[in-house]
Amino acid sequence: MTDEEKKKEYVSKLENDYKIAKLELNKKTAENIFVGAGLSEEDYSEILEDIVGEDTDKTVKIAQTICKTMSSRQEKTKEALKKKIAEGTPKPDAGAGSTETQDNKAKIQEALQDATKRGDYVKMAYYTRLLQEIK
Repeated sequence: MTDEEKKKEYVSKLENDYKIAKLELNKKTAENIFVGAGLSEEDYSEILEDIVGEDTDKTVKIAQTICKTMSSRQEKTKEALKKKIAEGTPKPDAGAGSTETQDNKAKIQEALQDATKRGDYVKMAYYTRLLQEIK
């Protein structure tokens, strides 16, 4: 082999090593983008080799676009699920906090008067509150 051929082979080997290193760096960069977006390795492992190329900017742009699309899709799915759950949930009745009704008002007033006679402040407060909820 002549010196010229040796130089060409050496340059070719360096270029190949550079290409391999650049692809590996771009692969790690894309992985970092995916991990930063909250994706697991199983989420992106199938597409990683397809999006990684020698052009770092293009690799980054594709990875970011995929992450943005997946995130957007996830948010839309979340909102749709919340809406579907909300539609299936019946609205609570107004005043559902009190089980006492107008029919029991007289009984409550009587119990309040009894608690007042006995000086039972706790029951007085309880019955007063029940009467306020009924009104």
